Amino acid sequence: MRKAVGGTVNYIPKFTPDGVTLGNSQIQDDGTNVTIGGKAIRAGHATGNLTIGLGSGYDDSGTIINTFIGFEIAPGMTTASGCTGLGYRTLNAATTAHACTAVGHKSMYSLTTGAYCTAMGVYAMMSNISGDYNTI
Repeated sequence: MRKAVGGTVNYIPKFTPDGVTLGNSQIQDDGTNVTIGGKAIRAGHATGNLTIGLGSGYDDSGTIINTFIGFEIAPGMTTASGCTGLGYRTLNAATTAHACTAVGHKSMYSLTTGAYCTAMGVYAMMSNISGDYNTI
């Protein structure tokens, strides 16, 4: 038996608490981009890197050049390249950082122009703004 089901275009459906009715999930797919809760999920770009979270890290040609996994990573990123962020708000202020790796809650939080830096741990190098070749 077929039953007509309504829904919102581009939203992935989910069962509501009554277990019978379908409603909108937080996942949206417009055929080009997928978002979860309004945060972009992009994969399979030219370099094969994966970006999850806010702050996509793309250059002017649309090629991904950074790898992020976490929530609200590098929201101010503009021309940074070769950076890796893992954790909440890593590389928060990174605008032109280069080849930096931040792992941990708010690590490299204030970094804007540093290069070749590595920070591991909660709040590691949180106040470093423009240092180069730093490791913590």
